[in-house]
Amino acid sequence: MPQHHAHHERIVERLYELLEKEARLVDVSPETGIISRTAVAATYSSTETILAKLLSAYPKHAVDSRLTCYAGSRLADDLSGRTDGIKLIFGTDEGRESVAALYGDLLLNKLAIAQMVDMLKRLVSKIRSWDGLLRIMELDAGTGCTPKSMVPMLASLGIQVEYTFTDLSGPFVAAARKTFGKEYSPVHEISDSTHRTATRARPH
Repeated sequence: MPQHHAHHERIVERLYELLEKEARLVDVSPETGIISRTAVAATYSSTETILAKLLSAYPKHAVDSRLTCYAGSRLADDLSGRTDGIKLIFGTDEGRESVAALYGDLLLNKLAIAQMVDMLKRLVSKIRSWDGLLRIMELDAGTGCTPKSMVPMLASLGIQVEYTFTDLSGPFVAAARKTFGKEYSPVHEISDSTHRTATRARPH
């Protein structure tokens, strides 16, 4: 049988459950745990073919489907320990672009970001007489989808704002510094006790 990393035990059990109960490709003995192949023929479709069908049938879920295809086609490497989920998703341009699209373009995420932007705009409108510095810290900001909407809005309000972008991944912070440092200053890097790096911008 194919070997998998110990920390993937639960997901492998679930995969065999699907193979047994849904696909009927195997039988798993409840007494011994021995896995036997059934006579049911396995159908084959490439990930590209499956993705094309999903994109055609569910165009509104294109972002989810593309990320699932990207990660699913490399599942064996992850389960075997040749790579891990973090490297798989964030270690390549394609993976980072896919997850950034998920965070930024998925309808539920867009709604959540829009609500935060609206809440802050209304909050600031009530403290116009305050001449202090509004400090905002975003933990695990990742691909920067929230500040892409938040920072320009804050810059348009005409008040002093300090927006701190933090993440455990240094490359994400570097990308944020490069993106926002072009328009907003000063931008510099800090770190905290959890080794989370951060970049600060003052969009005012």
